[in-house]
Order: sequence, then C-alpha cells, then structure tokens
Amino acid sequence: MADDESKESEELESSTESDNGSDIVALDGDDAVDASDVETEVIGADGEHITPADLSAQKYVFATFAAVGVLGALLIGKIFTAIWNSLASWPTAARVVPQLLRTAEDDREFPMSVIGVLISGTVTFLAYSRSDVRTWADTVAEELGKVHWPDRDTVQNGTVVVMVATLFATIYVGLLDRLWGFVTTLVYGT
Repeated sequence: MADDESKESEELESSTESDNGSDIVALDGDDAVDASDVETEVIGADGEHITPADLSAQKYVFATFAAVGVLGALLIGKIFTAIWNSLASWPTAARVVPQLLRTAEDDREFPMSVIGVLISGTVTFLAYSRSDVRTWADTVAEELGKVHWPDRDTVQNGTVVVMVATLFATIYVGLLDRLWGFVTTLVYGT
C-alpha cells in the first residue's frame, strides 16, 4: 500500500515537468493539462467565487469607488470651507458664534478637508458594502468590458472625416450667408 502511494507521488512529480518549460498539472494520473489553462478562483468577501477575468473588471470598480471617494472628500471639504468663510464674514453669525473667527481664513481649509475625508470615506464605504450597489457596479464594469473599443487607425480616420465634413459645411454655410446677404442688399438696398 505504501509502495503504491510513493509510486503515485513519483508519477505526479514527473508529470509536472515538461520539456518546453511550462508546468503540467496531472488530473487523473493519465490526463494532463497545461497549468496556464487551469482557471484559478478567489473567494470574495461575500463567499462568491471570483475568477481572474472578474478581477480585471473588479479593479475598475475599486478604482471608481476610490475616485468617487476622493472627489467627494475634496468637494465636501471645499463646501464646508466656503460655508465657514461665509458665516465668519456675516456679522450676526460671528456675534452669535465667536468661535468662527478664532481660526484664520487660511487655516480653515485643513480641518474642513479632514471632515470631508471622514464623511466621504464613510459614505463610500457604506455604498460599497451594500450588495445591490456592488452588484450594479460589477455589472456595469462587465458590460464595459464587452464593449469593442476602436483601434487607433479607426479613431484617426473618423477624426479626419469629421474635420473635413465640418470644413465643407462651414464653407457651404458661409457661401450661403454671403449669397443671402447679396440678395437682401439687392432687394432692400443699402
């Protein structure tokens, strides 16, 4: 029995090496598959299986949530700074809340940016942790992955066609304007 197990392990070791340098994985001992053909899976946070193809779409989802979080933090920080500055310049608010004037106008941006980061980070995290939002974002990323984007030559040819058509349309409308101006001057005089 022990001899059979050691014999199988020797066969497995010998079957994982190949002459061309690629790894071979033994399935049954008789069938062999190239290791690059084996699709590996990663288990996600919700227990779903994520393949490497899904990870390519997933990285765009992560990047989008991160970009929205950063832009939200900047926007919220700027809005709160503007509110603080306008309240500090309003005499009634400055009289009611004298703490508004304790910080110089140049020093108000940092604490408001920190508040913006906290609010935006919390909202972004809560949005990402919702399964319906994440499912929607994953679906959008997958659909965008299916889009056939034109190559460089197609874009250049299309750009040239649009520029030439725009030039002809501009010349045509300009000539019609001159002709119409000439006809109106003949009819109505100077």
